[in-house]
Amino acid sequence: MEFKVSSGELLKHLNVVAGAIHTNPVLAITEDFLVDIRKNNMTITATNLETSISTRMQVESKANGSVAIPAKILLETLKALPNQVVTFEADLDQRSLVLTTETGMYKMAVDPPDDFPALPTSNDAEIEIPVERLLSGINYTIFATTSDEMRPAMTGINVVVDFNKISFVASDGHKLVRYHALGTSTEQTGSFVIPKKAMSLL
Repeated sequence: MEFKVSSGELLKHLNVVAGAIHTNPVLAITEDFLVDIRKNNMTITATNLETSISTRMQVESKANGSVAIPAKILLETLKALPNQVVTFEADLDQRSLVLTTETGMYKMAVDPPDDFPALPTSNDAEIEIPVERLLSGINYTIFATTSDEMRPAMTGINVVVDFNKISFVASDGHKLVRYHALGTSTEQTGSFVIPKKAMSLL
C-alpha cells in the first residue's frame, strides 16, 4: 500500500479526528488512526469507543488498502516537517510504515486494520441542520451540562427534533437552558442526548 499526500493538508485532517482519541484508552488500537484508501479517496477515522470522527481527503494512490497508524507518532512527525509532498509505504506483513520526505525517511510500526473496532452504523433517517444554528445551540447550552457521571443524562445536551424546530436542552440540576433552532425543516421527530465531549468536538 503506497500513497502520496501533502503533509500540511494531511495534518489538518488528522487534527480534526485526533479529538476522538483518549490519552488512556481501553483498547490500545484506539490510539491509532484508521487510514482507508479507495480510488484516491482517503478516509481517516479515530474513535474512543464512545465518540468516532471520520474525515476524507484526496490522495495520489495506485491501489486500495487500509492500515492503522499510531496517532501520536504520526502527528509529531508531520508537525516537525515543512509543508511538502510525503510518500507513505505500508507493509502490513512486516507491520511497518515508511514515510519518505525531501529531507529523509521515517519508519514506524503499524497495526492491522482488522483490529480497529467497527464503527456504529444506523439506518435511521438523517437530520440536516445549518452549521451556524448547530453552533449556536451548542454554545448556548453546553455550559449548563454537568461532569457528574452519576447523572449520565445531564452530562450531555438533549436534542429534541420536532418537524420545523430543533431544541437544545441542558441542565446540571441547578441551571436549565433551552435553545430553539427555528427555521429548520425535517419530517422527523424524536430526541436524543449527545455527550458533552462530542458536542465540544463539533
